[in-house]
Parts: sequence; C-alpha cells; structure tokens
Amino acid sequence: MPHPKPAPLKKRRPDHVLRDLGRALRVAARFTPVFGRGYVPAVRRAARLVGRELFTAEEILRLGLLDPALSADDLPRFTSRRAMTLIEQRLNPEAWRVVAEDKGIFYRHCAAHDLPTPPLWALFMGKRPGWARGRPTPETREAWAGFLESDCPAGLVIKPCFGGYGRGVQVFERTPDRRFADHTGQALRTVELVDRLYADGGIRGWVIQERIHNHPDLTRLSGSPYLQTARLVTLCDRQGQPHLLHAHLKVIIGGNAIDNFHHGATGNVTARADLQHGTLFAAVAGNPRGAGYLTASKHPDTGEAIEGFRLPFWAEACQLAKTAAREFLPLRFVGWDIALTGNGPVLVEANWNPDPPNPHRNLHLLRAKIEELA
Repeated sequence: MPHPKPAPLKKRRPDHVLRDLGRALRVAARFTPVFGRGYVPAVRRAARLVGRELFTAEEILRLGLLDPALSADDLPRFTSRRAMTLIEQRLNPEAWRVVAEDKGIFYRHCAAHDLPTPPLWALFMGKRPGWARGRPTPETREAWAGFLESDCPAGLVIKPCFGGYGRGVQVFERTPDRRFADHTGQALRTVELVDRLYADGGIRGWVIQERIHNHPDLTRLSGSPYLQTARLVTLCDRQGQPHLLHAHLKVIIGGNAIDNFHHGATGNVTARADLQHGTLFAAVAGNPRGAGYLTASKHPDTGEAIEGFRLPFWAEACQLAKTAAREFLPLRFVGWDIALTGNGPVLVEANWNPDPPNPHRNLHLLRAKIEELA
C-alpha cells in the first residue's frame, strides 16, 4: 500500500518569530567578531537562520554561517538539526523509533531478517533479566564473569543499548592473564568489568558483541585498528521502494577507538562518497577556531589519499542498506552505519533521525530528493 504524503509543516506563531529575532540579535553580536562581518548584515542573516531556518546559535557558529565568504545562495546547502528532525518525524512513526534506537532490539530485528551484524553475544540488563547466546541468562556477577571469560570471543565491543555519538562505547581484548584491556591499555579483571556494567545505573542496558575489523584497505588508509563505518542514508518512497540519498565515511584520526565525527569535536574526519562508485571526496575536519570546517585530501597520520579513495564492497554496501530499509518499514528515513570488513558489509547501527550531513554542503540535493520521493 502506498505511504501517505507527509503533511506540510505548520506555520510559526508570531510570538515565536519575535523570540527568535531577539535570539538573532544576540547571535550576531556574539559572532560578528569571529567572522569579521559587519553587524547589520550579520543581523539580517542571523534573523533568517534563526527565525526561518530554525538554526541554533551553536549551529551558526559551528557551520560558519555568518562568514562573509559564504554567499546567500550557499545557505540552502545547510539544514538545521531542528528542521531535519521535523522532516524525519513526518517520515518515521514515533512508535517504531525504538526498533532503530534501542541497539538490543535493532540487532534482534536484524537477526530475524537475516541482515548481517557483528555477532551478538549478550544483552546485559543489570538486575533485570537479560539474554545470553547459547545458554541460560547469567543471574549473578559470578555467572556473568564466567560467561565473559569462557563463552565469549577475545575481542568484544560493549556499548549502551541507547546512546549516540559513540558515548559509552568500549572496545576490549582479552589478555593472556584473562583480563580485558581497553584501547588505552587499561586492563580490568573480569569481575571488575562486570561490576562496571552493574554500577552504571544511568544506562538502560548494554549490548555485548563480537569485535569486527575493517577491510585491509581502510586500515591502511587510517593506520587505525579500530572500526570505521560508512553512513548511508536511505528513504523509502510512497510505494516502499528504497533510494540511497547520501553517503560518507567516518575516518579515525590518532588514537581514537571510535569513528564518530561529532561535528569535528572528536578530532576524526568525514568524507562524502560518490553514490555510484563509492569514491571519496576530500575529507572535512573540525576547525580549531570553532567556526566552519577545514578540508583535507590526505590522512594526516598516514599520508594516504582520502580524496579519490574507493570504498571496498561498495555495491554490496548499497544493496545491504536498501535491503535493510525494506525490512525496517514503516521507518522510511534511516541513516545506516555500515562496516566494510574483509568479508563484506555489516550493519552496525541504525539512526532514525540522523544529523544532517552539513559538513558536506549538499543538503540542498538531499532535501530536493526527499521532497521528490516523500
């Protein structure tokens, strides 16, 4: 059955417009010295960005939207987080959000539909019943410690069932003396690792999965042994057919154990991929002054060329994203994090409201495609 066309966004209330104009004045006053822009032109642009386009002050600064070098014609290349969320809410039923956002449910849903993911070994729910692969669920600290030592592989990734931007993700390797060492070299006794999981009461459960590895070409590109994923954004049209709208690779820099870009705050970089061939454009990096982004054609650690790098298993990754998009209907708009391993692509996460890929300055193309298909 065809999906209904999303309803148009509601008009903004006059009192909200006045409130946002006040915010625009404060934004312009705060950021004019950063960009060296005249105050009056800055106010005009800030008023448009805050009032009509729903940008926050932080987004305006981070994206460099008051930079005089950025013309008015360039502004449609950017979309605020709030505006993108409104679009996503029109496309994705709120009741189905949990299927993508709860990683435990996500992995079990993938398994039910034969979608490849990192092998799932357990769902740890603290004092509540969990799940363990191939055996009854451990019920005590000692039982969980025994499970981790005897039943699980040596390489593990433990991450919160809920969370974003890589927060809380831990990568461990079992040492010869039966400890678990993280990427910093800190080694925990197994019982200490279990105690850490029990102690974090702010986390609504943990996913325990087998560590997977990059395709050798990606490891050579970054010099990092830690997983780097490609973000592929899909939209299912009103007939339920999936379309690939955007893709970029998240590239690790330095000693980071996660690939998240987080607006440049992590030190990692991100490079947009040509959708047809999976060939990367120049990478985007955070700007030390905190306004706008810098570009890099080569990896700063290895010297390997990012621009022109062709992602391995690209056709297979695109097909996996489209297959997953069908299996996750009625979610229509999803950002898939896909690992490109030596054995092919693997689904790592799904994002029901992915951040707009503003660093790549192609939101005008993405939004046009959404309007065409939605």
